[in-house]
Amino acid sequence: MLHFLREHLTEYAAFLASFTAIAIHWMIHQRLFRYATGVAGGAIRWNLVWLLMIVITPFTTKLLTSKADAFQIQFITYAADQALTGLFVRLAFADLRRSGLLRTDTPPEVVADTLTWVTAMIVTFVVSIPVALVTHWAPLCWTLLPLTRTVLDRIRRRAEGTTDDLPLRTCPSARPAPHTTPVT
Repeated sequence: MLHFLREHLTEYAAFLASFTAIAIHWMIHQRLFRYATGVAGGAIRWNLVWLLMIVITPFTTKLLTSKADAFQIQFITYAADQALTGLFVRLAFADLRRSGLLRTDTPPEVVADTLTWVTAMIVTFVVSIPVALVTHWAPLCWTLLPLTRTVLDRIRRRAEGTTDDLPLRTCPSARPAPHTTPVT
């Protein structure tokens, strides 16, 4: 049994990595779309493309963790999948906003924080792609995600004229959403 588990460890790691990526994308989607009063046109189309990227995530993850000797193709395929998944949820939400399909009590700070997180994901994965063309150390770019998010958040806050004295969050689920009861 242990021999079998050891032999297939890479496949189990790929499964867990895939599940984690999908869970993060789902939480972001849920955090933004919980305030929708409906969906139409572009939001539906972008959501379907987003869903396609979610569906192919297990395949790109499996490719990334496979023993093939094609690091650049494996890495770029996965990074592009993750960046595009973030981009498509942003575009779907932008269309929702443009169509006036958000509840009037939508908290601007929750939306801004979540969109900053999504933008940081997109930027981090896109930046890692050219790095993969010159080195196998490109996955280290992904460790910069919290820093990228922090920098983008500070830029956003300065542009909005808000203060930086609020604690910076590194994930969209760090603060309970309005209208929910925190678990104690």
